[in-house]
Amino acid sequence: MKKSMNEVKETMVKYGADSLSFHDLLLLLIGKENQEAVNVLATYQVKALMNFSVNQFQEVPGVGKAIAERLYTVMQLTSKAMVEHSKNVQVIRTPEDSYHLFKYLTYKQQETFCVAYLDTKNKVIAKREMTKGTLNSSYVHPREVFKVGVELSAASVVVCHNHPSGDVTISDQDRDMTKRLFQAGKIIGIEVLDHIIVGDKVFVSLKEQGVI
Repeated sequence: MKKSMNEVKETMVKYGADSLSFHDLLLLLIGKENQEAVNVLATYQVKALMNFSVNQFQEVPGVGKAIAERLYTVMQLTSKAMVEHSKNVQVIRTPEDSYHLFKYLTYKQQETFCVAYLDTKNKVIAKREMTKGTLNSSYVHPREVFKVGVELSAASVVVCHNHPSGDVTISDQDRDMTKRLFQAGKIIGIEVLDHIIVGDKVFVSLKEQGVI
């Protein structure tokens, strides 16, 4: 049973925003006058809405320009907040550290390949987004990954990509790409410490799985 606007507000005041459903939060953001828009938007996953443009929001029944711009702004702020949060990870000690560094990829609808460059103490020097789109062993070329590493005098790297489906099952392409990068790193002198695959609130470490 859906709550009224007043009930949603009372719940938030008493128990905080964590106690509210996605539908409730949309109701607070959009307003009770646009119930149809709330119902339609609540059928989407958050990561889908985070990739909406203003025009796409306006295509939703009941969403005018002002609400579309408000929704777009909120989604962009959320995205930036997640990226900022990832900057709190300064040193990579465990696969969990690597996951938190790249956790924001959970909300990407395209497969995105990223690299963290580390110094001799595993401190993060820099982070780069290398590719977007379908990944395979030829698309993510070691030359592009290690070129930046050489320029930064990095001692090692952690690579990561997301599976937009949310399923972190390791594919043959994931294994091949990881092994190719690992071998190239050995030749160049920049170790590939791990390859993290990010899914829907889960991750897998290819190092822990024995791929490298």
